[in-house]
Amino acid sequence: CAKESWGVRSSGQNRRRELLFRRKIMRENTSVHRLLRQVLSLCLAVVLAVSLCVPALAAQKNYSASDYVQRLKDSVRGSATVDLDAGKDPNEVVRAMVVTDVPAAVEQTGTVTYTAAVQSAEARTLRSQESVIRQVRRITGSSVINQSGYLVSAFSMDMTRAQMKQVAALDGVVSVSEVTTYKARMTSAKEMTSAMELWKAENGGSTGEGIVVAVIDSGINYTHPDMQMRQDARLKYTKADMEAKIAALGYGKYYTDKVPFGFSYVDEDDINNRQVTHGLHVSGIVAANGDEENGGVAGVAPDAQLFAMQVFGSTGSGFNDDIIRAVEDSVKLGADILNLSLGGTAGFYSDADYLQKALAYAEENGAVVCVAAGNDGTSASDTGVNTNDWGVIDTGAVSNPATYPGALSVASVDNSMLRGKSVTITSGKDTVYSGVVMDFSQGNHTDWTSLGEVPILEFGYGDLFEDIFPKLSTLPEGPYVALVQRGKDISFEDKINYLMGMCHASAVIVYNNEATDEVPTNVSAESASQYTAMMVSGNTGASLMELVQAGATVSFDGLHDVVYPNEATGGCVSTFSSWGSTPTLDIKPEISAPGGNIYSVSKDQKYEEMSGTSMATPYVSGCAALVLESLQKSLADGSLVLGDTTLNTFVKNTLMNTADPIADGSVIYSAVSYTHLRAHETKAN
Repeated sequence: CAKESWGVRSSGQNRRRELLFRRKIMRENTSVHRLLRQVLSLCLAVVLAVSLCVPALAAQKNYSASDYVQRLKDSVRGSATVDLDAGKDPNEVVRAMVVTDVPAAVEQTGTVTYTAAVQSAEARTLRSQESVIRQVRRITGSSVINQSGYLVSAFSMDMTRAQMKQVAALDGVVSVSEVTTYKARMTSAKEMTSAMELWKAENGGSTGEGIVVAVIDSGINYTHPDMQMRQDARLKYTKADMEAKIAALGYGKYYTDKVPFGFSYVDEDDINNRQVTHGLHVSGIVAANGDEENGGVAGVAPDAQLFAMQVFGSTGSGFNDDIIRAVEDSVKLGADILNLSLGGTAGFYSDADYLQKALAYAEENGAVVCVAAGNDGTSASDTGVNTNDWGVIDTGAVSNPATYPGALSVASVDNSMLRGKSVTITSGKDTVYSGVVMDFSQGNHTDWTSLGEVPILEFGYGDLFEDIFPKLSTLPEGPYVALVQRGKDISFEDKINYLMGMCHASAVIVYNNEATDEVPTNVSAESASQYTAMMVSGNTGASLMELVQAGATVSFDGLHDVVYPNEATGGCVSTFSSWGSTPTLDIKPEISAPGGNIYSVSKDQKYEEMSGTSMATPYVSGCAALVLESLQKSLADGSLVLGDTTLNTFVKNTLMNTADPIADGSVIYSAVSYTHLRAHETKAN
C-alpha cells in the first residue's frame, strides 16, 4: 500500500472557508503547530495507555455496518465545491466521481443479499441516475466510465476541475470528487503462526475448502502450477455455478476451479497477469497449493477458491470507482472474504467515504474485510508522506480504506526466515568464507564457480578520481575480481558499473563498511543487475583485504540457494508498517501477520520475494478462511452457537483474541494493534 494521489474533497461553501482559514492560521503560527501536536500527543498517549488494559475483544465494537453507513449519510453535504486554491489546474481533465441522491438498491430494500428484489431495485437506481448523467454529459462531453447502484449510487466521468463545480450545482447531485488513485501496498511465514496446524486432521483438517476470497488487486496467475485446485477438494462454486452467476452479471470469465471468476475493471476485459505481479504474489500467499518439497509454495489456505478482481493496470495504481465496483461484484458473487492490499496514506476524504460505505455493506452481508494498514511508518518516521493539508505531520499513517472501523486493518511483521544466496570462498586449501551473501545480480549471474582461480584487486570506495583512474593503466590482462568498500556516498550501482564497465573486472565484491559479520540484505543495485556482483560482511571484506596485500588468489563455489534465520528482525514489526490513530481516533491496525520478505507466486512459472502490508493482508485473509471453515463445521454439528454475534464478527474476534502481543523489548506495542496469529488455537469448540 503506497501513498495515494488524493482527489478534490467534497464539502460545502462554509467548510471550504473554514479549511482555507485554518490553513492560513496554521501556516502563519508555527508555535500553534507545536502546541497542538504536544496536546494531541499527550491525549493519544493517555488513550494508548488505557487501551492496553482492555481485552482484545473490546477492539471489535458492538456496532453494525448500517450504523457506520448512517454516520456517513449524516456527514454528507448537500453539494460539493472544488478546492482550486491548492495549486491545481482548473482546466486539467481528471476522473471524477458523481454521487447522486437516488437511493442505492440496499437502501431501498433494507437488505444486502443480492436477491431478485435487490436486483430490481438496482435497475431502478441506474435508470433514475440517467437524468443527471445526461446533464453531466452536456457539461463535460464525456461518457460514463463506471456506474453503480447496488451498494453506492454513483457514476464516474472525465471532466475538468472547473466543470466539477458546475456538476456539483446540479439538482440530484450529492457530491463530486476527483477519483482517488490507490496504489498496491512464503518460505517459512506459515510456521510463524502455526497456520499449518489447522491443516492436520486431528485439528479439524481446515484448509480453506468451501471458502472464496475475492482478491481486489492486479490479477491472479491462474496458469501457475502452484495455483491449481486439489483434485478432490470441496468447491463452494463449480464451473456450472459460476457460469450461471457470470451470465446474470453480464461480464467476467470462468478460468479454473481455483479461480472461478475473473474480470479486469481497468480494461473491461479478461484479467492481464503480465503487467503488475503484485496481485499474483498476494493470491499465492492466500491460496497457493504448490508442492513445497519440490520447490513450490503453499499459501495459508491452499484449498480456498479465489476471485480475480483486477483493479490495477500497467502503472500499478487503481481508481476508487473501479474498486467500488469490484467490491459490489464480490458481494453479488458471494465472496466470503475480501482482500484489499491497497490504500492511500493518512486520513480519508471525499469519495473514499463511499468505498468505506461499500465495504460496510459487504460486511453487513457477512463478508470478512481485510485491508492493508499501509507502508508509511508512523507519525514519528521520516517517510516524507505523513503530512496533512496544513503541512503538519499527521498523528496516524494508517491508509484508506483500512481506517474503516469494520475492516481488519493488517500490519506487517518481518519473516522469521529469509531466502538468499550462499558462497564458499577459498584461497589455496584455506576457506576464507562460507555463508550468506547479497546477490546484486538478482539471480541473473550466479555462476561464480566458473571464474576459476583469480586474483583480487582492491579499489577503495570506488571513487572515480581517487580509486579508479589511477589504476586504469596497471590493470591485469586476465580475469580478476574487484574488491570495493561500501560508503563515501557512492551508490552500489555506480561502484559496480565503474568497475565492470571501465575496469573490465570479471566480478565485483562489495564489502560492508561496518566491522561485523552481518551481511546487509535490504540493498540493491538494479541498474547493475546485468553484472556478476555480490556483497559480503565487513569482517569478510577485511579477510579478503589481507589476501590482496599478500597477492593471493581465490576461487568460488556458488552461488547457491539458501534459506536462513532472520536473526536481526524476524518476528518484529516491519519498520515500514503504518499504525494509528485514525482521523476518528480509533486505534488501528487490529492485527499483524508476516509481511516482510515473503516468497510467493509471480508471473509465468516464476516466484519472487516482496515486502509490505500488502503481503501481511492476504496472510490474514488466508487465516480467516481457515477459521471460517472450522467455524462452519462447528455450527453444522451444533458444537458452536453464535447467539447475537454474526459469523464474520466471530471470525475477526477469534483471530484477535488468539493472537500474541509483539513486544519491543519489555514494552508491548499494544495488546491489540500488533499481534500475530496463533491459528491453531482458533478452532471452535
